[in-house]
Amino acid sequence: MGLAYTIDGNELSTFKMLAGRAPGSNLAVSGFLDFPKRMHKAFHQWPDQDGVEPWLNAGLIHYEGRDIDFYGLIKATDLADAKNQLGSFFAVFSSATDLITLDTTESAHDVYQRDEITANYMGDGWVTVLLPLREPVPDLTGDITVEADANIFLGIDRKSWDTLGLIPLELLNRYHRAQLQNMSFSVYGKEGYEITKREANTRTFKGVLNYASLTELVSGCKGLYAILQQAKLLRLKLPSDDSREFFNTEGFSVTNIKVAEGQVTALFEMTIIEDDIVTDVIVDSGIFDNTFDATFG
Repeated sequence: MGLAYTIDGNELSTFKMLAGRAPGSNLAVSGFLDFPKRMHKAFHQWPDQDGVEPWLNAGLIHYEGRDIDFYGLIKATDLADAKNQLGSFFAVFSSATDLITLDTTESAHDVYQRDEITANYMGDGWVTVLLPLREPVPDLTGDITVEADANIFLGIDRKSWDTLGLIPLELLNRYHRAQLQNMSFSVYGKEGYEITKREANTRTFKGVLNYASLTELVSGCKGLYAILQQAKLLRLKLPSDDSREFFNTEGFSVTNIKVAEGQVTALFEMTIIEDDIVTDVIVDSGIFDNTFDATFG
């Protein structure tokens, strides 16, 4: 039901280590399914226009690495044995001359130590270990298994929530208007100001990923990778809300993964930059008539 882990080809038992639990999860690893931020400049803000101009040329779309945390628990015989086990574990990183592989059974990640490894002795030979890793070139390959359907009203990119394995929860700040762009003026002896255009409206979408197995969760996340890497604006539609055209520069996070018999759930969070609110009206013919709604500027 869970995962079997190896670090640089070493099973955890090599270090008398057990798989721990990441916060809010019953897996020992977190961040391994996150979709990373875009690298380099992703949009341009024009001073005479509201919002931003997205850069969606395929040749300009590149992604950063991602952080992965592994939580372990050493069960040694005593403090001296615990120190020996930690020494053997640390030697994996001190002897590394290149990236090492964290294998979770469901996925493999070439990583390096990104920060201090914390090890806290709890007594009776028990040591908690937090291993912070960085995957500089994550595998973001994935397939869009279902093509966009003009008759799909709710979902992302004309793919239904059921197809995506996503249960929508909320869209934060959905009615907010972004702050103004930076002012530029020169004045003496009194407070100055400049009336500028607004910045881009950003929203935060939250949902629950819901699959029958961990393998399906990994595959579903890869499908979402493929959707977000498309060189175009996408569309988000929640129940009782307008359709929203958006692009994504901050990636998404997959946290609180819970694996049970026959069901795997996780929290999904993604920040979007909204390009326009699009009102979908179902006309008598059953075809969607897309018109723009400027209600919120």
